[in-house]
Amino acid sequence: MMTLRRGKQFIAMLALSSCLAGVAGAGEADFVNDFFVRCELYVWNRFADFLETSRGGLAVGPAIGGEIAITEYAQLGAYATNEYGISFPVSFPTVTGVLISPPLWTVPFLEGKDMFTKHQGKYSTRSFGPRRRESSIAKEVRFKRQKWDVRAQVGLGLVHAYYNFDTLEAYDFLAGIFTLDPKQDDERLDPTVIRYPARQLGRGLANVVGAPMEIPHTMIQVTDMHGDFAGATTGVAKGLWRCAIRGGVGIMEVVSFPMGWNNVLEPEYPFQPVRSTEWRMNRPDFRERL
Repeated sequence: MMTLRRGKQFIAMLALSSCLAGVAGAGEADFVNDFFVRCELYVWNRFADFLETSRGGLAVGPAIGGEIAITEYAQLGAYATNEYGISFPVSFPTVTGVLISPPLWTVPFLEGKDMFTKHQGKYSTRSFGPRRRESSIAKEVRFKRQKWDVRAQVGLGLVHAYYNFDTLEAYDFLAGIFTLDPKQDDERLDPTVIRYPARQLGRGLANVVGAPMEIPHTMIQVTDMHGDFAGATTGVAKGLWRCAIRGGVGIMEVVSFPMGWNNVLEPEYPFQPVRSTEWRMNRPDFRERL
């Protein structure tokens, strides 16, 4: 009888220790996964902050003159224009910077930020030091400027070019290197999200390998809906775009697979039927839910 009782106690203790070991193991796995996620969010946020430090811009329409400014306290220039323009993030104030920026636009795009700022209208101004005279104070008729920006722009005939360096964003970027966030705009880990790193890695590899198949697949789709000519023109263009997006997202998913987020692209896989799923991009699920 005593032996049987001791045996039951031993089995109960063994079950309890196994349960505690399983909980501890799960906690350790979660800790390791969260550590990788936080590291990759750190890199993500630094990319996002860096892309916000400078913007380039182009406008079309009659424009003449130019301006250079080191904050609003040191300005010099005069120009007149009637244009339609757009500004966008750039990595460097060079042609090379403009060319290498678009792949990095995936970061602000998935964060839901506006990458392009448009303006349109007639505008003229002249400035010297902290003094400025302008024909309109409306922001929607000119390129963006703020108090502490460093800017340069020139209008030559029908083209107006612009470059802007945001010193406050640069401060936010430098502070972020030391894990500070003065502007409170960093993405943070959402503790309510269940992550699947292995699935993200496999999906990323599938998207990288299968991205070229978006071209014939999209051509067939467009042909079925609009005919052969549309398939050979619009279908090719749309297929190339989808190929680039799926390949780029696939690389991002492979590199960041410890995040284990849900699929950014729908359909999730390149050969997945699209009868019930519209082709679109979702935002990553790393944000904290308020």
